[in-house]
Amino acid sequence: MPRLPFQPWARWRNRDQIDGCELPGVYMLAKCRRRPSRIHPLTKQIIYIGETCNQTLRARWRQFHRSAFEGKPGHSGGLTHAFHFPRCRMNSDVDKLFIAALPVRIEDPYRSAYIRYVERQLIWEYLQRFGEFPLCNQR
Repeated sequence: MPRLPFQPWARWRNRDQIDGCELPGVYMLAKCRRRPSRIHPLTKQIIYIGETCNQTLRARWRQFHRSAFEGKPGHSGGLTHAFHFPRCRMNSDVDKLFIAALPVRIEDPYRSAYIRYVERQLIWEYLQRFGEFPLCNQR
């Protein structure tokens, strides 16, 4: 798969400043102490690979946040995050969460097909390398 033009890693709390967050696209979440040095799904720091085709990345991230940090339904990956990282709801562990986004600027019908393809390909690469899904991906 060719190198994908992901935006640089950003802290979760700065996600709304990511260029292109008003578009649909693909995103990866990493859990680590320092900002990852490269954007690639073949590292154990990746805990979630997600996509949105019919809404903006910003809206989907809001759903993840509500599920992950408030325990409210709306994002299965966020609920899985809340289960695996309950401390994030209570303290600064949220500062260990980083996000990289791939906003997609092409039009449908190509956009949704491309987004789904990229997300599945990244998950496939992760699965091939580690023999399991990223921690917060259940399928």
